Amino acid sequence: MVVGDVALIIVGIAAVLIVLDAAVRTFVLPRGTVVAFTVLVFRVIRGVFVLFAPPGRGYEARDRVFALYAPVALLALPFTSLIVVFVAFGSIFAGLEQWGWRESLTTSGSSLLTLGWERPTDLPGSLFAFGEATIGLAVLALLIAYLPSIYSTFSRREVAVTDLGIRAGTPPTPRSLLVRAHLTGYLLELDRFWESWMGWFTEVQETHTSAGSLVFFRSPNPHRSWVTAAGAVLDSASMRLAVVDIPMTPAAPARFSTMTG
Repeated sequence: MVVGDVALIIVGIAAVLIVLDAAVRTFVLPRGTVVAFTVLVFRVIRGVFVLFAPPGRGYEARDRVFALYAPVALLALPFTSLIVVFVAFGSIFAGLEQWGWRESLTTSGSSLLTLGWERPTDLPGSLFAFGEATIGLAVLALLIAYLPSIYSTFSRREVAVTDLGIRAGTPPTPRSLLVRAHLTGYLLELDRFWESWMGWFTEVQETHTSAGSLVFFRSPNPHRSWVTAAGAVLDSASMRLAVVDIPMTPAAPARFSTMTG
């Protein structure tokens, strides 16, 4: 085994470790962390979407295009990981078995997809083949387990955003919220509203930190957004404290100070 073969094995193992680290920190670790591999995939996908929705197009046209951005990028992440694993193990087999690239990549693909019609003959190569098959199945299993959780969290977030649209218009404004509350006689009963949104802010802070891809998922209505909804609620709490002449209650100050302090 020459120096070049050893280098191929080292590079292949390093690439596999990068993918495994990204998979664990992106899909499993319940903490916000910057993963270079994940960031690279999302930025490349965003660059492609920008080509189809340049800044010169109208908002609604760009929103229709970018509504697909987060789902496509999220699905592209595991498949990009599998491609990197495929090439990485091909590199390992090329260095370990001293085969040509055609036979090495064929063996890697057979192992990754658990086809089994091309496999190494010696023990070290077989162990790497078993490891590649395990990694391929694990990445797909993580994706299958991750997607329902993502869409469940997205649905809970959007229920509150839609409810705010009923109370404060689309897009929501503090003026509409307070005027409608006054006209319906609900102005003095807004404490329950602030308390429910306090829970919403707490959940969004936790879920959007541990699952960063949720930030890029857009609302079904192009004129609704969890970002503008959050801003409208905070502005409404501020206006209720500053200009609305009703008895002081602790809910609105708590809502406002929790997110601004």
